[in-house]
Amino acid sequence: MQVEELNKKEEILNTATALFMKNGVQSVTMDELAIELQMSKKTIYKFFSDKRSLVDGCMKSHFGKHQTAVRGILAKNLNVIDEMFAIGEFVNVELRAVNPVVFADLNRFYPEAFRSFLRFKNDFILEVIRQNLKRGVADQWYRSALNIEVVARLYAGMTDLIFDDENFPSTAYDKPSLYLELFSYHLHGIATPRGIEYFDKTYDANIFK
Repeated sequence: MQVEELNKKEEILNTATALFMKNGVQSVTMDELAIELQMSKKTIYKFFSDKRSLVDGCMKSHFGKHQTAVRGILAKNLNVIDEMFAIGEFVNVELRAVNPVVFADLNRFYPEAFRSFLRFKNDFILEVIRQNLKRGVADQWYRSALNIEVVARLYAGMTDLIFDDENFPSTAYDKPSLYLELFSYHLHGIATPRGIEYFDKTYDANIFK
């Protein structure tokens, strides 16, 4: 595929992803996407055979970029609290751009795309949390008695609750604020007195606003 075609495919992916994340996957039609891109549906179908293949491509690309961003944070070799805070800040920014209905749409109508999300969350992110916990215990930022696997899964599971519209309806709760509460709750539950003192002195909730 030539550079010009690669650029056009990337433009389609980026524009479609932004529309899906803002409005939900089901509510965005291929006609609306074509208008937004100012190109014909025929051109879109040159790269993606149907909406399903487009959604699959969007989610694979979207969460691939998330992995790259998180790896960039890990490469900075921050202490474990700064590392988790930086990852949390990245997630918080992303949450601002996501309509909660997106994940319900993927789960119900686009199983392959939903699996891309699950692989990112259950494989990649869970391992990032595990390694952060192990290093935090070794460096005495986190309590030595932690059950690493249980705590990692608890934190990942609590993150899922943010998108549970029954417990936290989006009309009543701001998702980024919920994440901030979760992050603070998690850190204060696992940190040593040294870690808690560092967190409380270094960070202010307003940094997420």
